[in-house]
Amino acid sequence: MQSVTVQLPDNLYQRMRRRARERNRSVEDEVAAVVAQVVAATVPSTADLLEQLPHLADDDLWRAARLRVAADRAERMQLLVWKQQGEGLTAAEEDEAQQLQHYAQQVMLIRAEAAALLAERGHDVGPLRNPVAE
Repeated sequence: MQSVTVQLPDNLYQRMRRRARERNRSVEDEVAAVVAQVVAATVPSTADLLEQLPHLADDDLWRAARLRVAADRAERMQLLVWKQQGEGLTAAEEDEAQQLQHYAQQVMLIRAEAAALLAERGHDVGPLRNPVAE
């Protein structure tokens, strides 16, 4: 996890402190959670992404059907799972784990929908079931 120092106006700091107290979090964890929410809101929703798939060319659908969760994200999620089982997660880590889980689910849905569209277009999607064959 990275660290950053942020200068907040007093009124904003007091609001963040109140929010943190209400949620039994540190101010740092609350600021991280708010930043994560804002960043997540700027990313297209899964529904928006799925809505665009039928408009893609076959080559692009094949790429979508072969999407994988990036190795660094998968490793981070595994580390968070182990930490959660062992000692528990901080609020910021819980938020991060939720975001990673959402991302993995998004990838899975996009892959499945792309494969279904390819099958509808007459393509043999059998090789997608066997990642070694790709």
